[in-house]
Amino acid sequence: MSEAELTRLLRENMDATPVRSGDIPEIPLYIDQVLSLLDSRFQAGGVAKGKHIITKMMVHNYTKARLLKKPVGKKYTREHSMVLALICCLKQGLSIEEIGRLLQSAEGRLAEGEGYSPAGAAELFIRFEELKRQQEQLAGWIAQNVLTCSGEEDLFAEVLYLVNLAGALNRTAEQLIDTLPDYGKKPGKAAPARQEK
Repeated sequence: MSEAELTRLLRENMDATPVRSGDIPEIPLYIDQVLSLLDSRFQAGGVAKGKHIITKMMVHNYTKARLLKKPVGKKYTREHSMVLALICCLKQGLSIEEIGRLLQSAEGRLAEGEGYSPAGAAELFIRFEELKRQQEQLAGWIAQNVLTCSGEEDLFAEVLYLVNLAGALNRTAEQLIDTLPDYGKKPGKAAPARQEK
């Protein structure tokens, strides 16, 4: 595979930001509207056609697990949509428990009474958008490095390099999460051992 082709693939698959902050309406949305918004944006970011990144049941489970605050009436605020978009991105490599710990670590910035702080949710989401833009720049470097390390078009070596890099990045993210307090842990109870993926 050429460097240009590999760079293109990496950039397409790194563009997993489901929604740009400007795409999220200021007015509250019903669940079907939120799901449609997220599904349409994730389809553009490398999720297989016809596959839903999020369902009503998932949103219900996220609310039940306290990853997502309850809707206001039957409507989800702009901040709900931002947090759901972040959850969709994080679930690509983290367990629901790990996502919960990460979101709880940001609770001081996110929470405002029973709802979300508009400024806090926007701050986290805009930071996320900036990180995604920087990752796109990284795609060219990774493609060049893969081809330098693997030699002439050697698909096996290219895939091995990328899988090894993905594993290292995922393990590093998990280790960073392990430094966070376990908010749901009861005193005297050991945290469950991490399962191999």
